[in-house]
Amino acid sequence: MSPLPPTEITAFVPARDSALSKRFYSEFGFTPVACLPDATS
Repeated sequence: MSPLPPTEITAFVPARDSALSKRFYSEFGFTPVACLPDATS
Protein backbone atom coordinates (compact mmCIF):
# COMPACT_ATOMS: atom_id res chain seq x y z
CA MET A 1 0.00 0.00 0.00
CA SER A 2 1.48 3.36 -1.03
CA PRO A 3 1.19 6.45 1.20
CA LEU A 4 -1.58 8.92 0.41
CA PRO A 5 -0.51 12.37 -0.83
CA PRO A 6 -1.25 15.34 1.45
CA THR A 7 -4.37 17.30 0.53
CA GLU A 8 -4.08 20.14 3.02
CA ILE A 9 -1.43 21.79 5.18
CA THR A 10 -2.45 23.40 8.45
CA ALA A 11 -0.32 25.80 10.45
CA PHE A 12 -0.67 26.10 14.20
CA VAL A 13 0.46 29.57 15.23
CA PRO A 14 0.77 30.25 18.96
CA ALA A 15 -0.29 33.70 20.16
CA ARG A 16 -0.21 35.64 23.41
CA ASP A 17 -3.43 37.46 22.50
CA SER A 18 -5.77 35.02 20.77
CA ALA A 19 -8.40 37.59 19.80
CA LEU A 20 -5.80 39.90 18.23
CA SER A 21 -4.26 36.98 16.36
CA LYS A 22 -7.67 35.92 14.97
CA ARG A 23 -8.37 39.46 13.74
CA PHE A 24 -4.90 39.71 12.16
CA TYR A 25 -5.21 36.48 10.19
CA SER A 26 -8.84 37.09 9.21
CA GLU A 27 -7.71 40.36 7.57
CA PHE A 28 -5.62 38.19 5.21
CA GLY A 29 -8.57 35.94 4.42
CA PHE A 30 -7.77 33.01 6.69
CA THR A 31 -10.71 31.21 8.27
CA PRO A 32 -10.27 29.66 11.74
CA VAL A 33 -10.89 25.93 11.83
CA ALA A 34 -11.18 24.09 15.13
CA CYS A 35 -9.42 20.79 15.78
CA LEU A 36 -11.41 20.60 19.01
CA PRO A 37 -15.01 21.78 19.41
CA ASP A 38 -14.09 24.80 21.56
CA ALA A 39 -10.65 25.62 20.11
CA THR A 40 -11.68 28.74 18.14
CA SER A 41 -13.70 30.42 20.91
